[in-house]
Amino acid sequence: MKFKVSINLAILSIIVLAAGIMFTLAGISLYTHQVRDDMQVRAAQIEAVDMSLVDLEQQFLSARRAEKDFLLRKDEKYTKRHAAIMDQLASTFDGLKQNIAQVPELRSTAVTLPELETAIAAYGAAFLSLAASNRRLGLDENDGLQGNLRTAVKNVETELQGLEQPEMQVKMLMMRRHEKDFIMRKDPKYLDRLNARVDEFHAFPESYYADRAQFQQISDLMDTYQTSFAAYVDETLKEQDLRKQMSETYAAAEPLVEALHKESRIVMSQILADTAAISEQAASNSTRAGLGGAAVFIVLALLLARGISRPLKRTDRVLKKMRENDFTPALPVTPIREISAIAEAVGDFRKDEEIKHRMTKDIARVIDACAEGDFSKRVDTAGSSGMFAELGNGVNAIGTVAEKGLKDVQEVIGGLATGDLNQAMQPGQKGVFREISDAIDHLTNSLDGMIRQLTGSSEMLNNTANEISSAMNDASRRGETSAAALEETAAALQTVSDTVRDTASSAQDAKSLVDNAQNNAEGTRSIAEQTVTAMQRIKDSSDAISKITDMIDDVAFQTNLLALNAGVEAARAGEAGRGFAVVASEVRALAQRSSDAAQEINNLINTSRGEVTVGVKLVDETGESLAKIVQTIIQVVERMNTIADNTVEQSNGLTEVNVAVDSLDKDSQKSAAMLEQTSAAGQMLQQEAHRLFEAISGFRLKGSPAHHGSAPAAQQQDDWAA
Repeated sequence: MKFKVSINLAILSIIVLAAGIMFTLAGISLYTHQVRDDMQVRAAQIEAVDMSLVDLEQQFLSARRAEKDFLLRKDEKYTKRHAAIMDQLASTFDGLKQNIAQVPELRSTAVTLPELETAIAAYGAAFLSLAASNRRLGLDENDGLQGNLRTAVKNVETELQGLEQPEMQVKMLMMRRHEKDFIMRKDPKYLDRLNARVDEFHAFPESYYADRAQFQQISDLMDTYQTSFAAYVDETLKEQDLRKQMSETYAAAEPLVEALHKESRIVMSQILADTAAISEQAASNSTRAGLGGAAVFIVLALLLARGISRPLKRTDRVLKKMRENDFTPALPVTPIREISAIAEAVGDFRKDEEIKHRMTKDIARVIDACAEGDFSKRVDTAGSSGMFAELGNGVNAIGTVAEKGLKDVQEVIGGLATGDLNQAMQPGQKGVFREISDAIDHLTNSLDGMIRQLTGSSEMLNNTANEISSAMNDASRRGETSAAALEETAAALQTVSDTVRDTASSAQDAKSLVDNAQNNAEGTRSIAEQTVTAMQRIKDSSDAISKITDMIDDVAFQTNLLALNAGVEAARAGEAGRGFAVVASEVRALAQRSSDAAQEINNLINTSRGEVTVGVKLVDETGESLAKIVQTIIQVVERMNTIADNTVEQSNGLTEVNVAVDSLDKDSQKSAAMLEQTSAAGQMLQQEAHRLFEAISGFRLKGSPAHHGSAPAAQQQDDWAA
């Protein structure tokens, strides 16, 4: 076993060395201490003055406390205590005067002492007067004026109990109330009120009493009560005045004591400053004298201190490495018992810290995994105990609860992402998961209502688009028929023109050609009438299409309004309604495209209407011209001789008619093209409405079967196609 030295022995050796040096320095500093002692005597004198003032203040406060105790508890022991404190105060004051006389710097304060002595004497006399007044009032409820008043009240109430007169008892209670009010508020007005009640009591008739003797007895007792109360009120008011006088005398003495105390502290500060200067000089001399001895002490002490400090440094290194989570450095080996025990304790502490470090890393790993969204990690609490084991179990419990709650949330959100609005959180949720469950229920209810409303709107929009598409196809077919009729009319007019030219070149065949022209003119007139009828039908179809486009505008406006409301509801739903907000935006865009297409159709129909009106006018003119041609041909039969001259003019007129019919044919072709474009726009509107319905049909509404979206959508599409 290695030999070990106690640290006490090591320190004792250092003390022995220091004692030798101190004895050497003691003789050097003896002279300096004598000079300092003289200054300390002066400081002690002024300190005695200060202590006397402190004692004077404390005794003054003790007297004040005894005064308050006497006024509060009404006990004679506090008057005796107050008298003893005042005697101590007088003795302290005499000692204060002697101490001030010994300090030359405080001789100027001697002028204040007579004023202070007078104030103290006045305070003592005021307390004696106040105590005498309280004795007259009575120190308890059965003593003095208070006892007399209580006895008088008791006698009156005893006599009134035998009378059984409620009015008298009520009047007596009112007197007692005035009595209590005065005791609480110390206001003399309650004495006047009690006297008024006494006069009212004396006014009761003698019939309230059993006999004359009882009436006289109660009246005398009431007068005694009134007199006792008046004396009690008078003495109470005097006692209140004595309290004010005593407070004034105390207030006059207190600033005088504070002024003396302040001046004594100023003088004491000056003396202490002088003492400090002398002490500093003495310390400087002692320092120079002790430098030599200190050098010897340091050389001898360093050898011993090294043996103590080196193992302590190694222990400090081990502790610092522990702070850096390094538990590998070796512990120091030392022959000093205390340091060896410290090293062993540090070793045990290091083992505990190593376990705590491991637990901390595990907990940090689990917490980091939770921060990344992974709640499946757990803390290994095997081999640990105490607070860290409880902490690890708590972290594991938090991970389990969070993993379960988030799994339920994931399942519900996954169902909502597929359009299933029947999803809901599992029952029994707590805390924030309970709030999430309520929010998801509110979201599904809101989405269910909006999807139902949009489903109805999309069905109406799809039906309307089908009707518009059908009407556009019909109008397109009619436009093509009208264009064909105008083309035939143009061809017939071209034939008439050629016939007229042949008539000009061959007058010999004029008769037969005129007959043919008459027949052709009759046929042309019939075709012109049919053309007029067809153009009128085109005009009617344009008006019908205009009404349909107005209805499209209304549907687009309603769809836009519904999409706007859906966007507002999606914004209220927050992050959960972001996907539905995109659907609402697409619906608004679709409604806007429908409105724009309807506007283009209106513009085209308005243009076609104007062109048709011009065509009708031209066809009317053509019919009139053909009627004139027929009449002319009839006249030509009669006037064959003049036909040659008029043939050129007729040819020119027919040429102009041919140009007009060609123009009408081109306009009719344009109208047919516009109707085809309108039909194509109606088909696009139908497709967009169908897409909207298919997008909404992907949601599964509450109370609906599992595949609500797909099968009804296909069935509805077949119904619309039919």
